[in-house]
Amino acid sequence: MLAGVLPLLLEAAIRAPEGAVSAFDSSFKEKDMLMWLAHKDYQRFVGESGWDGGVSDGVTDYLAVVSTDVGNPTGEGVTERIRKETRMGETGELTSTVVIEFKSKGGERGHNGVSRYTRVYVPEGAELLEA
Repeated sequence: MLAGVLPLLLEAAIRAPEGAVSAFDSSFKEKDMLMWLAHKDYQRFVGESGWDGGVSDGVTDYLAVVSTDVGNPTGEGVTERIRKETRMGETGELTSTVVIEFKSKGGERGHNGVSRYTRVYVPEGAELLEA
């Protein structure tokens, strides 16, 4: 997907390098854009910079919801709402309920051929009780 956009990004970067660097920096920090490179040394740098979307080894409790729209790369026209509720049982075990809601702003037009893929990341060892 980036291959089609890359020439435009590079052209914009050449015309206004300060703005391009700022936009890329912001996109990487906000996790709007992630990167993977086949070259191991370069990928190590990407991971150390936090640009790869990886979860740190030291993180023990997290919920990450990642949605991708195929056919609508900006995600415009779709709102997403995530609710999480965590309860502690009598023996100290934690049970979380997560509800993910999507709403199309397209009204009766529907999704217009857009496919949405959603991934939910949780700590290793977490159990899915119901879907």
